Amino acid sequence: LYGWMTVRESERFHRETFPVWDASFFSVTVSRFGLDPSQKIRSLSRGQRAGVSIALTLAAEPQLLILDDPALGLDPVSRRALNETIIDFCDGGRRTVLLSSHLLDDIERVADRVAIMVHGRVLVDTTIDDFRNRVASWAIDLPAASRVSESIPGLIQTRKFGGRTVVTVADPDEETLAAIERVSGGKAESVEQRFEDSV
Repeated sequence: LYGWMTVRESERFHRETFPVWDASFFSVTVSRFGLDPSQKIRSLSRGQRAGVSIALTLAAEPQLLILDDPALGLDPVSRRALNETIIDFCDGGRRTVLLSSHLLDDIERVADRVAIMVHGRVLVDTTIDDFRNRVASWAIDLPAASRVSESIPGLIQTRKFGGRTVVTVADPDEETLAAIERVSGGKAESVEQRFEDSV
């Protein structure tokens, strides 16, 4: 984005470099972010600049879009506008967006599928609806010096919460349950699984 350009001039500049351009989608997107096309880029907030960037990117109608933490640092209004834009862009199922984010409530709103990677390995790849069937957590008591062994099959993470250790695993089976029982000394307590607690 060039600060001396207006939003409208930025669109004209980018449109010339792509064989396909959806001017209507661009207009709807900048409007969703509360932008006036005559505003100079230099006068926009961080969230508004993100709106211009996503509008310019999506108006070119890419078939595959890879976004790495696109909502990082955005205010709630801009995050909502971004999520609505991504949903509209994917409507019809002809396009794919791969979205990496630490804002899991956003992922839950916009994603059809979710994957969890641990140390470069995909442990879970499923629909949002099936996620709770594939991931489970247990609270266990451990001595302060103890650590949960990575020998627990499907281990996603461990975290301290309320003086206990919460162990989260993918696709728990009998071997997983036996390992958790061993580590906890038979005192593991199942914890209700929420999407945002999984990673």
